[in-house]
Amino acid sequence: MQAQIRTGWTALAVLCAALIGSHTTATWASTSTSTLTQTNHARLANEAEQLAAQGRFGDAATRYESLAAQAGNTDRDRFILKAARNAQLAGDHAKAQRLLELTGKKLNARDSALHAIVSADLLLRAEQPDRAIAQLDQIPLPLPEEFSAEVLAVRTQALFVAGRIVLAVNTAVERERTLKTESELTQNRRLLWNNLKQAASAGRDLTAPAGANRVTAGWLELAKLFNSGGRDAFAFNRSLSDWRSRYPGHPGSTMLTISSSTASTATHGSQRIGLLLPLSGKQQAAGIAIRDGFLGAALQLPADQRPAIQVFDTNEGGALAAYQRATQNDVQAVVGPLLKEDVEALANTQQVGVLTLALNLISGEQAPPAFMFQFALDPEEEARQVAQRARDEGHSRAIVLTPNNEWGQRVQRAFVAELAAQGGVLVDQRSYDANSRDYVGLSKQLFASRKPPQARALDDALGNKRPMEEVRDDFDYIFIAAQASQAKQLRPALRFVLPDAMTPVYSTSDSYEAETNNSDLEGLRFVDMPWVINRDSTTGALHDQMARLWSAGLRNRSRLYAFGIDAFALINWLQTPQPQLASPLQGATGLLALDQVGRVRRQADWAQIVSGKAQALPNLSTTSTP
Repeated sequence: MQAQIRTGWTALAVLCAALIGSHTTATWASTSTSTLTQTNHARLANEAEQLAAQGRFGDAATRYESLAAQAGNTDRDRFILKAARNAQLAGDHAKAQRLLELTGKKLNARDSALHAIVSADLLLRAEQPDRAIAQLDQIPLPLPEEFSAEVLAVRTQALFVAGRIVLAVNTAVERERTLKTESELTQNRRLLWNNLKQAASAGRDLTAPAGANRVTAGWLELAKLFNSGGRDAFAFNRSLSDWRSRYPGHPGSTMLTISSSTASTATHGSQRIGLLLPLSGKQQAAGIAIRDGFLGAALQLPADQRPAIQVFDTNEGGALAAYQRATQNDVQAVVGPLLKEDVEALANTQQVGVLTLALNLISGEQAPPAFMFQFALDPEEEARQVAQRARDEGHSRAIVLTPNNEWGQRVQRAFVAELAAQGGVLVDQRSYDANSRDYVGLSKQLFASRKPPQARALDDALGNKRPMEEVRDDFDYIFIAAQASQAKQLRPALRFVLPDAMTPVYSTSDSYEAETNNSDLEGLRFVDMPWVINRDSTTGALHDQMARLWSAGLRNRSRLYAFGIDAFALINWLQTPQPQLASPLQGATGLLALDQVGRVRRQADWAQIVSGKAQALPNLSTTSTP
């Protein structure tokens, strides 16, 4: 509750800054005083109002105190209350309480309203929201026009803290009728939105009651949607689009106006980016490919919009030292490191002080630091997309072939988990020796008929004809996880054993190498990045440029070049406010979206080998989550 009060207090201070000192000087100068001339009285009151409007609440409180000490009885209470409110906004709650106790017992309607505002806010800070609401309820209706916006702001916050979410939203919506400027409306919606997100994350009931007005219902549904985003970033964006279509013109849309198209202007000119990659040692070639893709993307910008990019070799003293050197050079953002152990070591330091796009994933459920996001070419993510694509094409019973190594186990676990989540069935799973050169025997064993010997004998007795080589019929597709060299042996072995050439066989991008003979993969359906199988004009130009400049060895790492291109686009995109709410970013590696834990999810494209060449397949409408 304390955290919610602190968060709400910041927004309330902004909301009230223009209100607490916004009344005209004539209000306070209407009664002459014995110790101040009318001119000095008006001047000092005007100065106090200006200080409050500038956010200098402490100075405004002091000025109002001075006015109260020299004012007549009619104005004294009002100046004390103004001083108390400004002291409260300045964070000096003890002073606000002391000043509040100096006011008289009989107050007029306007002063009673201000007294109730200060009292309610102090009670709210003391974690007594119900008492704060009761204090506000004592203000006679209709609310004094000059204080109505402030009263409703404090009431909104108190209702949120008390867990009365629907009433809080209704109050915030009602408050908009009292506001006059676009800035005030934006601040009110920000207060409402931040409180709603906190309520959603705390598990509050956000169900709109029967008969709720459209605006309130839309706010509640939007908060529920935002809180349930999970890892499925693309489903989140679909739901967000659906919400927008059902609530056109809703004020909540003003909180969701970020578009990936604005990302390209987020970083330019004098901004400095640190790029941390292994540029020597065993991972040198991978680091160079990513670096060249990153720099190649930067060079597509006009010269006056390019950031200053500083490249650091993580093999020179380690990734943590490279990160420290980058931040000491006043970079505003860091891309890298690349290796999983380096990313995890950086996350464990809890010293990530600038926006950081790590190029690998933290293992398990470890939460990343606040400024760290994660982006990787993850084969497990591709395995999950295989299960989804097979489901979308009407298949549910899978046989899985994976290599007997750690990579194969990871891919197998990801596929099986997604298969189960989609309601599919794992019919059989086998591991194969990645160093083998003959997979026909394995295939015959795996796909041999499961018909019991008694059934075979009965067929023979009845004279039923059976094919010489029977094949099991309890599956409807096959998933193979393989590198290209293994895939080119596994696929022919499967074709040799399976009599039905139409049995679909799926794989990840690792099975496919562009610019090689892929006739052995005939019929294979695989997931891969647009950079490889479905280039548009922009990525096509970059690809052609790379092909001309790179050696054959580096061209074999073409996907890492695309990875670098997208890393550059993402570091810009992540600097937009609330990038989780942006439209997915169409990148060279796929459609990119940010989930609620800071991981960039990648939806790749699909292709099938036809006559030895990769032919792009249409993206199915329901295949939309990584």
